[in-house]
Amino acid sequence: MIQIDPFQFSAAAFLFGLLGSIHCIGMCGPIALALPPESNPLIEIIGRLLYNLGRTFSYVMLGLLAGTIGAGANLMGIQNWLSTSSGVLLILLALLAGGKLNVPGTGRISQWLRPYLSALFRKRHLGALAGIGLLNGLLPCGFVYSALAGAMNGGSPANAALFMSFFGLGTLPAMFTTALFGNLMSAAFRERFIKLAPVITVLLGLLLVLRGLELDIPYISPGGTHSSHH
Repeated sequence: MIQIDPFQFSAAAFLFGLLGSIHCIGMCGPIALALPPESNPLIEIIGRLLYNLGRTFSYVMLGLLAGTIGAGANLMGIQNWLSTSSGVLLILLALLAGGKLNVPGTGRISQWLRPYLSALFRKRHLGALAGIGLLNGLLPCGFVYSALAGAMNGGSPANAALFMSFFGLGTLPAMFTTALFGNLMSAAFRERFIKLAPVITVLLGLLLVLRGLELDIPYISPGGTHSSHH
């Protein structure tokens, strides 16, 4: 059974979110750029923070779901298999998705959420910005699904939620900056960021594979129950 250190798990999630947020700039940048401007700079900053906290809250809720699946795998004694197989799937997704980490069959989610997003964009209050963030966090995104694969290997809903909260916080600097100053970035500039995302996903996939193999490599591939007696 995979051993989880909550501190290391959280640090890995934050680093993954921080490095991978280059993908967010390209994919979610248009939504962040479309947020209604405010004449009061302080209100604008608060609104952008609420938008990003809304995204993170959705990630945490998705993490609880992923963690429930992971806990079931843990009880069945297949957590190592789950870690290895999800790592392999992430690597294949990154290599075969043409650089954009598109996940097949998720387009209907976007269609279902689009009218609700449009309605919130027409409202001019802080609550609407938080709502936009909540829905943005539910939009299909290969990068978020990659993070959920990592969260699922936490072994419990609490660990998975912790992973996704730190993942969300890791994406916050890039997305907050984009929401405030993104109009200075060209579309071509943002597109370049998207192409770097698969590299981060391959690294996460490799880490999950190594964790599942339990090679007794400190921090990267800790040993399982056989090493817990030393």
